[in-house]
Amino acid sequence: MNERPPGFPGFPFAIEGPSADKNFLFCGATIAMFLKNGASFHIGYDAQISENNYIAHSINAAARISF
Repeated sequence: MNERPPGFPGFPFAIEGPSADKNFLFCGATIAMFLKNGASFHIGYDAQISENNYIAHSINAAARISF
């Protein structure tokens, strides 16, 4: 990929990296809690696993409170 930043027409740069895997497993789980007053909370876990020994983990959480 060769791109030129805006405002620098004579300044090319290249971004190189491994090609993206076409086969992978993406799985996750989330636990959510909803309260009577409209507040909600959740926490989740996701994993992406590819056949080239690549594993990515993520944990996310959120709290929503009405006021």
